[in-house]
Amino acid sequence: MAPIEAAMDDSSKAIPLAEALLQAGAFAQGSKTVRITGNVRAVGFISKPGQIQELKTCIEGPLIDLLRQVPGFAGALVLHAQKESRNLLVLTFWEAESLAAKNRWEEFSAVRDLLVPLIDMCTKVQTFHATLPQPFEGRQRGKAAAFC
Repeated sequence: MAPIEAAMDDSSKAIPLAEALLQAGAFAQGSKTVRITGNVRAVGFISKPGQIQELKTCIEGPLIDLLRQVPGFAGALVLHAQKESRNLLVLTFWEAESLAAKNRWEEFSAVRDLLVPLIDMCTKVQTFHATLPQPFEGRQRGKAAAFC
C-alpha cells in the first residue's frame, strides 16, 4: 500500500500527509498523541457522471479560496473514493468546535453556485474532533503495527 501523500500550496511536490500537516502547523505534539488543533466538518458529495475531475478542481481551487475568507477556517483535505469514483469527502478544519458546527459552508449561496452544476447530491454532513495517534515518524517501513 502506498503512503498517503498531500501536495502543499507552495510546491507541486507531494510529501507524506503527516509531514504536510506538521509543516502547516496543524498539530500540537503531546506525550502520546498528536492532536489536530481545531475541529473537522466532513461534507460528502457525489459528482454528476463524468464531472469528478471538474468537481475536484473546483473544490481544490475556487471553493478553498472562498473558505479562506471565513473566520476560523484552518484548512481542508479532499478525499476521493477509490471504489466509488464519483464520491468525494471534503474535510474542513476549523479553529474551534463551534466554528465547525455553525459554518455550514456547503449551504453558502456562493458555494452552491460553484458546486450545483457539478454534483448530483450532498450526501452527509458531520462534525468531528480528530486525533492522529503517534508514532507516524520513525516506524520502520514494511513492519506491521502491533494490534491491541
